Amino acid sequence: MTRGMFVTVLGRMAGVDAEEYANQSAFEDVSADAYYAPDVLAQAIRDSVDKYGACIINVSLGTKKDEPALREAVAYVQEQGALVIAAAGNEGENSDLYYPAAYDGVLTVGSHDKHLIVSDFTQQNGTADILAPGEDIWLASRKGKTYGARGTSYAAAYVSASAARLWQSDMSLTAQKVTDAILGSAQTVEGWLILDSDALFNSKT
Repeated sequence: MTRGMFVTVLGRMAGVDAEEYANQSAFEDVSADAYYAPDVLAQAIRDSVDKYGACIINVSLGTKKDEPALREAVAYVQEQGALVIAAAGNEGENSDLYYPAAYDGVLTVGSHDKHLIVSDFTQQNGTADILAPGEDIWLASRKGKTYGARGTSYAAAYVSASAARLWQSDMSLTAQKVTDAILGSAQTVEGWLILDSDALFNSKT
Protein backbone atom coordinates (compact mmCIF):
# COMPACT_ATOMS: atom_id res chain seq x y z
CA MET A 1 0.00 0.00 0.00
CA THR A 2 1.31 3.46 -0.89
CA ARG A 3 1.04 5.68 2.13
CA GLY A 4 1.24 9.44 2.33
CA MET A 5 1.39 11.46 5.50
CA PHE A 6 -1.82 10.67 7.36
CA VAL A 7 -2.43 10.72 11.10
CA THR A 8 -5.33 9.11 12.90
CA VAL A 9 -6.29 10.30 16.37
CA LEU A 10 -8.15 7.83 18.56
CA GLY A 11 -9.74 9.51 21.54
CA ARG A 12 -11.67 12.68 22.15
CA MET A 13 -9.87 15.09 19.87
CA ALA A 14 -10.14 14.46 16.12
CA GLY A 15 -9.73 11.96 13.33
CA VAL A 16 -10.82 8.33 13.43
CA ASP A 17 -12.67 8.06 16.74
CA ALA A 18 -13.56 4.78 18.39
CA GLU A 19 -17.16 5.99 18.56
CA GLU A 20 -17.33 5.58 14.79
CA TYR A 21 -16.93 1.84 15.24
CA ALA A 22 -19.26 1.15 18.15
CA ASN A 23 -20.65 2.52 21.37
CA GLN A 24 -19.41 -0.12 23.81
CA SER A 25 -18.08 -0.11 27.36
CA ALA A 26 -14.91 -1.11 29.24
CA PHE A 27 -12.30 1.10 27.61
CA GLU A 28 -11.15 4.19 29.46
CA ASP A 29 -10.28 7.51 27.87
CA VAL A 30 -7.32 8.70 29.92
CA SER A 31 -8.54 12.28 29.64
CA ALA A 32 -12.21 11.81 30.49
CA ASP A 33 -14.82 9.46 31.88
CA ALA A 34 -15.50 7.82 28.52
CA TYR A 35 -15.31 4.10 27.89
CA TYR A 36 -14.73 1.95 24.82
CA ALA A 37 -14.26 -1.76 24.30
CA PRO A 38 -10.61 -2.78 23.74
CA ASP A 39 -11.52 -4.86 20.70
CA VAL A 40 -13.14 -1.78 19.15
CA LEU A 41 -9.95 0.23 19.63
CA ALA A 42 -7.91 -2.69 18.31
CA GLN A 43 -9.97 -2.70 15.11
CA ALA A 44 -9.69 1.09 14.82
CA ILE A 45 -5.89 0.83 15.10
CA ARG A 46 -5.76 -1.81 12.37
CA ASP A 47 -8.12 0.21 10.17
CA SER A 48 -5.93 3.28 10.60
CA VAL A 49 -3.31 1.49 8.50
CA ASP A 50 -5.40 -0.87 6.35
CA LYS A 51 -8.13 1.61 5.39
CA TYR A 52 -6.50 4.99 5.80
CA GLY A 53 -2.80 4.30 5.26
CA ALA A 54 -1.82 6.14 8.44
CA CYS A 55 1.84 6.66 9.26
CA ILE A 56 1.09 7.90 12.78
CA ILE A 57 -1.61 6.68 15.16
CA ASN A 58 -2.26 8.89 18.18
CA VAL A 59 -4.01 6.94 20.95
CA SER A 60 -5.44 9.16 23.68
CA LEU A 61 -7.03 6.19 25.40
CA GLY A 62 -5.87 3.58 27.85
CA THR A 63 -6.90 0.37 29.54
CA LYS A 64 -5.29 -1.28 32.54
CA LYS A 65 -5.71 -4.74 31.02
CA ASP A 66 -3.20 -6.14 28.56
CA GLU A 67 -5.79 -7.27 26.04
CA PRO A 68 -4.49 -9.71 23.38
CA ALA A 69 -6.51 -8.07 20.60
CA LEU A 70 -5.07 -4.67 21.43
CA ARG A 71 -1.51 -5.98 21.78
CA GLU A 72 -1.74 -7.78 18.45
CA ALA A 73 -3.21 -4.73 16.70
CA VAL A 74 -0.36 -2.51 17.90
CA ALA A 75 2.22 -5.10 16.83
CA TYR A 76 0.52 -5.40 13.44
CA VAL A 77 0.60 -1.68 12.60
CA GLN A 78 4.18 -1.45 13.84
CA GLU A 79 5.11 -4.23 11.42
CA GLN A 80 3.47 -2.15 8.68
CA GLY A 81 5.75 0.76 9.56
CA ALA A 82 3.34 2.95 11.52
CA LEU A 83 4.32 4.89 14.63
CA VAL A 84 1.96 4.55 17.60
CA ILE A 85 2.00 7.49 20.02
CA ALA A 86 0.00 7.08 23.24
CA ALA A 87 -0.96 9.07 26.32
CA ALA A 88 0.72 7.81 29.49
CA GLY A 89 -2.34 8.21 31.75
CA ASN A 90 -3.64 10.74 34.25
CA GLU A 91 -3.54 9.05 37.64
CA GLY A 92 -0.36 10.67 38.93
CA GLU A 93 1.52 8.56 41.44
CA ASN A 94 -0.61 5.53 40.59
CA SER A 95 1.88 3.09 39.10
CA ASP A 96 -0.68 1.05 37.15
CA LEU A 97 0.25 0.48 33.53
CA TYR A 98 -1.97 1.68 30.73
CA TYR A 99 -2.15 -0.03 27.36
CA PRO A 100 -1.25 0.58 24.58
CA ALA A 101 1.13 3.08 26.24
CA ALA A 102 3.06 0.28 27.97
CA TYR A 103 3.68 -1.78 24.83
CA ASP A 104 7.19 -2.01 23.36
CA GLY A 105 7.83 0.39 20.53
CA VAL A 106 4.99 2.77 21.46
CA LEU A 107 6.12 6.37 21.97
CA THR A 108 4.46 7.21 25.28
CA VAL A 109 3.83 10.80 26.30
CA GLY A 110 3.35 12.44 29.68
CA SER A 111 2.49 16.06 30.44
CA HIS A 112 4.48 19.03 31.69
CA ASP A 113 3.37 22.46 32.90
CA LYS A 114 4.40 25.91 31.64
CA HIS A 115 7.62 25.68 33.66
CA LEU A 116 8.58 22.38 31.95
CA ILE A 117 7.92 20.48 35.19
CA VAL A 118 6.20 17.11 34.98
CA SER A 119 2.47 17.46 35.71
CA ASP A 120 1.34 15.92 38.98
CA PHE A 121 -1.31 13.90 37.13
CA THR A 122 1.12 12.23 34.70
CA GLN A 123 1.16 8.50 35.33
CA GLN A 124 4.27 7.64 37.37
CA ASN A 125 4.72 4.12 36.02
CA GLY A 126 7.98 4.44 34.09
CA THR A 127 6.39 4.26 30.65
CA ALA A 128 6.53 7.94 29.67
CA ASP A 129 9.29 8.40 27.10
CA ILE A 130 8.85 12.15 26.76
CA LEU A 131 6.77 15.05 28.12
CA ALA A 132 4.88 17.69 26.15
CA PRO A 133 2.45 20.49 27.08
CA GLY A 134 -0.61 19.08 28.80
CA GLU A 135 -1.82 21.87 31.08
CA ASP A 136 -3.75 25.08 30.36
CA ILE A 137 -4.80 23.76 26.98
CA TRP A 138 -7.52 26.01 25.58
CA LEU A 139 -10.21 24.35 23.51
CA ALA A 140 -13.29 25.52 21.64
CA SER A 141 -16.65 23.88 22.24
CA ARG A 142 -19.13 23.12 19.49
CA LYS A 143 -21.03 26.22 20.63
CA GLY A 144 -17.97 28.39 20.11
CA LYS A 145 -17.06 28.83 23.77
CA THR A 146 -13.52 28.34 25.04
CA TYR A 147 -12.53 26.32 28.07
CA GLY A 148 -9.35 25.06 29.65
CA ALA A 149 -8.35 21.41 29.76
CA ARG A 150 -5.43 19.29 30.84
CA GLY A 151 -4.23 15.74 30.40
CA THR A 152 -1.68 13.50 28.78
CA SER A 153 -4.04 13.11 25.82
CA TYR A 154 -3.26 16.68 24.77
CA ALA A 155 0.45 16.16 25.36
CA ALA A 156 0.38 13.14 23.06
CA ALA A 157 -1.17 15.28 20.34
CA TYR A 158 1.77 17.70 20.49
CA VAL A 159 4.19 14.85 19.92
CA SER A 160 2.07 13.40 17.12
CA ALA A 161 1.95 16.78 15.38
CA SER A 162 5.73 17.13 15.66
CA ALA A 163 6.22 13.61 14.33
CA ALA A 164 3.91 14.32 11.40
CA ARG A 165 5.70 17.53 10.49
CA LEU A 166 9.08 15.80 10.62
CA TRP A 167 7.95 12.80 8.62
CA GLN A 168 6.24 14.99 6.04
CA SER A 169 9.57 16.70 5.41
CA ASP A 170 11.19 13.39 4.50
CA MET A 171 8.92 10.48 3.65
CA SER A 172 11.91 8.13 3.52
CA LEU A 173 12.09 8.23 7.33
CA THR A 174 10.97 5.23 9.35
CA ALA A 175 8.96 5.16 12.57
CA GLN A 176 12.13 4.35 14.51
CA LYS A 177 14.06 7.23 12.95
CA VAL A 178 11.24 9.64 13.74
CA THR A 179 11.16 8.39 17.34
CA ASP A 180 14.92 8.65 17.65
CA ALA A 181 14.88 12.22 16.31
CA ILE A 182 12.17 13.30 18.75
CA LEU A 183 13.90 11.77 21.75
CA GLY A 184 17.37 12.77 20.61
CA SER A 185 16.45 16.46 20.25
CA ALA A 186 14.55 16.68 23.55
CA GLN A 187 15.59 18.80 26.52
CA THR A 188 16.22 17.12 29.86
CA VAL A 189 14.57 18.73 32.90
CA GLU A 190 14.73 17.04 36.30
CA GLY A 191 15.40 13.71 34.64
CA TRP A 192 12.50 13.95 32.17
CA LEU A 193 12.83 14.36 28.41
CA ILE A 194 10.87 17.40 27.19
CA LEU A 195 9.68 17.79 23.60
CA ASP A 196 11.76 20.50 21.89
CA SER A 197 10.21 21.18 18.50
CA ASP A 198 12.68 23.91 17.58
CA ALA A 199 15.64 21.60 18.14
CA LEU A 200 13.82 18.74 16.39
CA PHE A 201 13.27 20.63 13.16
CA ASN A 202 16.75 22.10 13.16
CA SER A 203 18.41 18.73 13.74
CA LYS A 204 19.57 16.30 11.07
CA THR A 205 17.77 12.98 11.07
